[in-house]
Amino acid sequence: MKYYILDLSPSKSMVKYLVDQGHTVFMISWHNPTVEDRDLSMKDYTQKGIMAALDVINKIVPDQQVHAAGYCLGGTLLSIVAAAMARDEDNRLKSISLFTAQTDFTEAGELMLFIDESQLSYMEDMMWDKATWIPNRWLGPLCYCAPMTCSGQKWSMNTC
Repeated sequence: MKYYILDLSPSKSMVKYLVDQGHTVFMISWHNPTVEDRDLSMKDYTQKGIMAALDVINKIVPDQQVHAAGYCLGGTLLSIVAAAMARDEDNRLKSISLFTAQTDFTEAGELMLFIDESQLSYMEDMMWDKATWIPNRWLGPLCYCAPMTCSGQKWSMNTC
């Protein structure tokens, strides 16, 4: 699944519903990482991803706070960015909504039924060697999401 899970068809569209309610909707997505993305950091994800998207949104609709939603690990990333923005007194976000997003990994709950430290080490090694993302078949049980949540640097923006 990609970001368009929120816009499947006119009768099953969160985007259409929000637009019909008078909201301007922006959606961001990222590509699956390649070898060029191997050294991306959390700062890259936050600054070149969500913060850059907010900069563009603020140019298009200035002086309006954003209601942001994040899906799965995208929601986890959004919660990290929102916390940093609050710390820095950056008030561009009005609210955040998280869909299937984990924010506390100290007690991973059901996630631990599917993964342990040795599996994490294996996946980290595989991802480093191949500069690739985790296959869909591994992600499904982890958080019911798809490749869009894994990582990337080249963001695209669609407006509705």
